[in-house]
Amino acid sequence: MAINLLSENQASIETDLTGLSVQGAGVITRDTIEFNHGVASLKTVTGNAAINEGCRTTSIDVAPSLDYTESVFVKGSGTVELFLSERNAGDASLGSVSTGNIVLTDTWTRYSVTRTFGADGVKARFILLTPTQQGITFYIDCLQIEQASSASDWRLPSEGSASPSSSPSPSSSISLSPSSSQSPSSSLSLSPSVSVSLSSSLSPSPSWPGLTGTQEVS
Repeated sequence: MAINLLSENQASIETDLTGLSVQGAGVITRDTIEFNHGVASLKTVTGNAAINEGCRTTSIDVAPSLDYTESVFVKGSGTVELFLSERNAGDASLGSVSTGNIVLTDTWTRYSVTRTFGADGVKARFILLTPTQQGITFYIDCLQIEQASSASDWRLPSEGSASPSSSPSPSSSISLSPSSSQSPSSSLSLSPSVSVSLSSSLSPSPSWPGLTGTQEVS
């Protein structure tokens, strides 16, 4: 039973853009035409100027040396990559884990990623980026960061603890966690009887600019 650690507005975009930011060239807006919950989502239009354009949250405070799972519903066009960034008290990156490339569709789909934070990991940040230079539009809703080793049902922070996810809308989830070899594994659940195994590397690398693929993000 975990609590959504994001702010109410970061989790739902129901009020404004507080706690949310564009990354790289592009524009973010609160959109009331496309949404998975409530009456709004976050719309991102990338600038097609470079790789690693998208959106992120401001960092949130977390307790160190624990597992954290980040999840989000996404729809749109193009290819993106979801990152959970571990950060220190000064908000500097300590590393991240990602889903690898996600090819977006016009259906709201849920993705999740898990990372075990270290002793200095006292902040976390949600980041969703283009792994290649693209001019695309996508929408996100129902964001969640929780102290858990897998995603539970999304709920607002004000609603308290969540129960294990039952995937309440058409969705896929990708769950990654570091192994003893520091190479995270993931499973993509497409239906009750079909699963696809994914893997991605977990290795810190320099902060912006110059991020490529599953390198570390700031």
